[in-house]
Amino acid sequence: MSQLIQNQNLSELCLSQTDALNYLLIDGVKMEPVLKWVYQHIENPEWYPLYKNTRYQDVIDLSPCLVKVPPDSDIANQFDSKLGSEGEAIWLQSSNNIETLGPHLSRLLWITTEDGRYLHYRFYDPASLSRLAPALTPEESAKLYNGVESIIWFNAQQRIWQKLAMPHSDIPLTHSGATLTPSVGIMFKSKWMDATLASP
Repeated sequence: MSQLIQNQNLSELCLSQTDALNYLLIDGVKMEPVLKWVYQHIENPEWYPLYKNTRYQDVIDLSPCLVKVPPDSDIANQFDSKLGSEGEAIWLQSSNNIETLGPHLSRLLWITTEDGRYLHYRFYDPASLSRLAPALTPEESAKLYNGVESIIWFNAQQRIWQKLAMPHSDIPLTHSGATLTPSVGIMFKSKWMDATLASP
């Protein structure tokens, strides 16, 4: 089942406790230019801009960027001291490689509400995650974040680190390489919208 864990200390949430791959999902609007930071801090980086092959391709420099965290790097310390604590990035764990996970996460950039609205969704925003995660059942979190084992972020309002651990999902991830132009988007339940938009 999914589990929302929180702790004052990031180290208690075990960033690398499993055999999963570790990723940063960096907010391209909050940290501009993203790729400058990536190439300054990671040798031969593996990265995937979520706007790639989407309707936002023209502003790819502002794209949220998925970056594979190399083993034995100091990225976890930077996540603790700045990237996470200042809301510039979240930490993901997944058994999927970046070329599979990146396009799959791009699907979350658009949602369709139950009342028919079609919206761009900054699913990687820590403030949004802090409000949405407690409203999700284990089944909902597994379906919404299929392909991800856990998400870690800093809740700035409560001044605490949070980790959402997802139950295993048997739904396979597919990557066709085609341009992502969804006509419907992820169906977002009304209770999720209410939680996301709730006042802090």
